[in-house]
Amino acid sequence: MTAVSLPLVAPLTEEDLVQLLEEAAPRHLALAVRMLGRTEDAQDALQEAWFRAWKARGGLREAAAAHGWVRRILVAECLRTLRRRSLRAWLPFAEEPPCWAPGPDEAVA
Repeated sequence: MTAVSLPLVAPLTEEDLVQLLEEAAPRHLALAVRMLGRTEDAQDALQEAWFRAWKARGGLREAAAAHGWVRRILVAECLRTLRRRSLRAWLPFAEEPPCWAPGPDEAVA
């Protein structure tokens, strides 16, 4: 029986990831804006997704799969943002607390 040799794949280097993120920035931001509806939320999600991708860069074995891998991280972060947004709307403390100030008859210690 002969051993089957698998083709060697190039791992993703730090330079490759930086280049990928720079090139894909407009597409990633557009995707996040479409998902979240607000540019500010999209920028936050994009930054968090890139941070997560940077931390997990050692787990990616093929540089060729990097585009889809980063996009998947971004989509997951956008979904996480949407879940947090809907949770905040549901929780009772999401509303502004009433402003309280002592009245003229109340002494402030």
